[in-house]
Amino acid sequence: MAGTKEKNNNKKNVHSGHRERMQNKFKEIGFKGWSKYEIMEYMLYFSIPRADTNPYAHSLLDYSCGSVVKLLNDACDGDKLKSVAGIGDKTILYLKSLKSFIDYYRAEELKYKPIRLTRDNFTEVINSIGMSRENENIFMICLDKHMRIQNVLDLTVDSDMYGARTDTDKVVRYAAASNAANVVLVHNHPSGFDGISKQDIIMTNKIDSMLRTLNIFLVDHYIIADDKIVSVRMSM
Repeated sequence: MAGTKEKNNNKKNVHSGHRERMQNKFKEIGFKGWSKYEIMEYMLYFSIPRADTNPYAHSLLDYSCGSVVKLLNDACDGDKLKSVAGIGDKTILYLKSLKSFIDYYRAEELKYKPIRLTRDNFTEVINSIGMSRENENIFMICLDKHMRIQNVLDLTVDSDMYGARTDTDKVVRYAAASNAANVVLVHNHPSGFDGISKQDIIMTNKIDSMLRTLNIFLVDHYIIADDKIVSVRMSM
């Protein structure tokens, strides 16, 4: 019994030393030169405080075929990760929180970088603003006269997967407060349906008219449906 206890203690000491070495390595060089499995192992320290996280890192990345993007997206999508052996609710919640924080950071980053919105980077920008995968959202991208992003605002008042509502007065007020010269509206269809409703056209026309009183130009209102981007203006 004493020998077994000593062996278990040695294992714990080795594991503890490994974490410390990994943490010191991160302090020195960040994730530069690390493998995906090492990065995932390190990140899981924050949701699995004591156990060896290496096998869990391998299980998660094997599940997602090595795709961190798929892994974090699936963490936000119901119970998909519960099929991975050893992964519980705490780790799934952590990965979901991590994905949400990344989306939040990317949306905030757009406000502080003088990025010029173009056709080439439009999809990348849209993917960065943090739209819900379950419910419809309405976002406004405020731009200066050179089409540089000044602000990105979530204008959703309430929503579900079938529709979203916004306050048109708020759109105009926020556009003015952001010193916008141009505005792009974007809303998503989580269902994947790429049709444009009569209500979409009415809302676009109303906001367009209100913005024009402030000499702010509504560039377009786009609907995002899976990988399709549909222009409301082109359908009017």
